[in-house]
Amino acid sequence: MRVLIFSTALLGARTLLVPVTVGMLALQALVSYTYKSFSGISEELFANLPREFSAFIKVQGGAPFGNANTYLTLGYYHPLFLVLGSAAAITLGAQALAGEVDRGTILYLLARPIPRWQVVLSKGAIILPATALPTAGAVAGTLLGTALIRVDTEIWRFVLAAINAWALFSAIGAVALLCSAFSSSSGQAAGLASFFTIISFFIDFLADLWEPAQKIQPFSIFAHYDPSHVVATGTLPGNDLVILVGVTVWATLLAVFIFSRRDLRV
Repeated sequence: MRVLIFSTALLGARTLLVPVTVGMLALQALVSYTYKSFSGISEELFANLPREFSAFIKVQGGAPFGNANTYLTLGYYHPLFLVLGSAAAITLGAQALAGEVDRGTILYLLARPIPRWQVVLSKGAIILPATALPTAGAVAGTLLGTALIRVDTEIWRFVLAAINAWALFSAIGAVALLCSAFSSSSGQAAGLASFFTIISFFIDFLADLWEPAQKIQPFSIFAHYDPSHVVATGTLPGNDLVILVGVTVWATLLAVFIFSRRDLRV
């Protein structure tokens, strides 16, 4: 029964995941394809970036963008990359439980001989593959783009950046699942999760510009996503990964707790 719930939910998500994954692939391929056009001026350009723009794309002034690896990290902090990944995670997390309540089908689901906590985990489990697929598409796009322009790059570094992005989007999806656990409609859950994501991004952005805000920067999930650092060093920051995974686990457990004790009226 748990497998059936999971597989049905994942199958239903294909209409969202396919275009998002294709979009991720196309974006990274396009960024990769522009490398040769910018390679001659990129080092000077990025050395003189305004501080506000450097903070927005997670690049420090003077960063060595004269090689392919560092230039291509722009695609992994591109606004469209973050919007596509976050939107997919929020949509699926919000629809997992509140969508069933909204459609009036939740009572039919709960009438089956399966505990509520298993329903939450079975529905919420799709967030992991659903966020992994678009990030894998991004790596495929980087590989495709660099192959088209015949530029050698260390693709494993971008696999690590994609893992960091996967952890970020999974955390966002888990927060959306938590919002879904106490919401009566998927729209309400998605709105709350979107508000959390936007505020979290704003805190991280503000902290890079305004020193007093650095005290609260660790509370932003975006503070623990840094593709430039991952690609440059070839390592995943263990602390950041633990925090993102921790947010995913705790938000999911809290969703289980709330939904298991919720009085449902449809």
